[in-house]
Amino acid sequence: MKKYALPLLLVFSLAINLAAASALFYHYWCLHRRESSLTCGRKPLRRILRDSLHLEEGEVSRFQSRLDQDREVFIHLKEQIHQQRHILYDLLAISEPDQNEIDQQIEKISLLQARMEKLIMKRIIAIKSDLPEEKQKKFLDTIRQRAGRGPHGPPPDSGGWKGRRWWR
Repeated sequence: MKKYALPLLLVFSLAINLAAASALFYHYWCLHRRESSLTCGRKPLRRILRDSLHLEEGEVSRFQSRLDQDREVFIHLKEQIHQQRHILYDLLAISEPDQNEIDQQIEKISLLQARMEKLIMKRIIAIKSDLPEEKQKKFLDTIRQRAGRGPHGPPPDSGGWKGRRWWR
């Protein structure tokens, strides 16, 4: 038995090291792919401005700094929507939910979503107003294309992603 102990220990150690190296390589590869390619079907705004519109890095940084000012408000709105949805689901968990309370909660969520949409439109207008005329059209086409390919896929009966099942 002692004769096989050292080779078995060596093989076992090699297998563990190979598994760890493979896991690290896979982790690095996934992170690299997330940063360099689309994330949930979307490119970061910085890449859109730089790649699609061919803007200089200084212009991209200027746009990004203006948009970062609204970031806290945007994050706060997302947190509020999340909290209000949890309250709505808590109301639904009751054995006899009150329809009026549910309707009021849905109205609160709708108002928060409307505020978020207004903030997004304000951002788009701010970027569009600083672009030259030919780049404004390209920017709006890019935004329009992205709007139909959100995390839940294209709108129903829109032709969708040809040949792919977007709901999986």
